[in-house]
Amino acid sequence: MGEDSHRRPVRLVDSRRYPDGSFGRGGDALVAPATISLPWTGVGIVPARQADIDKREGSTMPLFGRVATAMATPFLADESLDVAGAARLARHLVDHGTDTLVLNGTTGESPSLTTDEVARLVAAVRDEVGDTARVMVGTGTNSTRSSAARTAEAGDLGADSVLVVMPYYNRPDPAGQIRHFTEVAAATDLPVLLYDVPHRTGREIDLQALVELSRVDNIVGVKDAASNLGKTADLLHLTDGAVPGGFEVYCGADELNLPMLAVGASGLVSVSAHLVGAQLAQMCDAVEAGDLATAREIHLRCMAIHRALFREASPGPLKAGLALLDLPAGPVRGPLTSASPQATMAVALAMVHAGVLADDAFDAVTAHLRDVRNDLEADRDDLQLPET
Repeated sequence: MGEDSHRRPVRLVDSRRYPDGSFGRGGDALVAPATISLPWTGVGIVPARQADIDKREGSTMPLFGRVATAMATPFLADESLDVAGAARLARHLVDHGTDTLVLNGTTGESPSLTTDEVARLVAAVRDEVGDTARVMVGTGTNSTRSSAARTAEAGDLGADSVLVVMPYYNRPDPAGQIRHFTEVAAATDLPVLLYDVPHRTGREIDLQALVELSRVDNIVGVKDAASNLGKTADLLHLTDGAVPGGFEVYCGADELNLPMLAVGASGLVSVSAHLVGAQLAQMCDAVEAGDLATAREIHLRCMAIHRALFREASPGPLKAGLALLDLPAGPVRGPLTSASPQATMAVALAMVHAGVLADDAFDAVTAHLRDVRNDLEADRDDLQLPET
């Protein structure tokens, strides 16, 4: 297979004005929107209105549902892939509020997974959930060629969609961002969700670039972990993202779930959904129904979990929380380290506060922490580290 064999023609939404005054592709006339100009952004552009994205006609449900979970990858004690555990965890998540399972993302320890492991992981999860949930696979790297190649293969693995991160380390400028994401999207017919996470990649996806990329047929939205609500609101305004059929924005920072939904985000790509998925689904339903009081109560009750899961490098604290629920998790792979006893206790307390663990569960938590401490002491002995 040649190096460019995965490439497909790029299809852009045509924003030309037709003789009848409408905008659209070919003869598919759409109502002409007023041109939006937001002087503080430097962007003045007609919102992208694409009618042929693979969405349910007339539905208000976002393409990936309201709650997508950035799924952890379970490992066995020897750090080998726990295929059966992945299937069991996926089933648990779907049964507790998850609409889309996001595999091979940051929470799934994507830098530590081999190509073969990703294939086995996706196959196991797809077989388990069937058509009861959508499966999204992270395919982005900091190389356009490798990202396009992985994206081209995703459908054959069993993915319904792909997540493509902003290139990290080499940090392309807006022109490079547009070129990168457009070429990667051209490698597949699957829906593409961009991933904007500047605290990991070193640079955010530029607002103008996002608006331009929203015109590519199969780039349907962005996982927004930039924690910049002003930019989020501008993007939603410029791309009709707050209305059905617009460019979909998914909150990628759990602490901002409710604020982002309030300005028009379509849903969440959540880490906390491993532990409070049903509650987050209820929060999304409350927002949709206009019941802000209920949504706020749920959001604030879950806030301790959102914070505790990132007290130390993710997904260490998350895997500690999963272990407390007797769900598949296992260790993290190097260079990450398991959650400290302090971080594990913070997660446990947050889970009690959120109603995930019973008040009388502290005996189990204490026993788990004893096991963690014993493991740490064994590691210290193996590495000949000094006592702390």
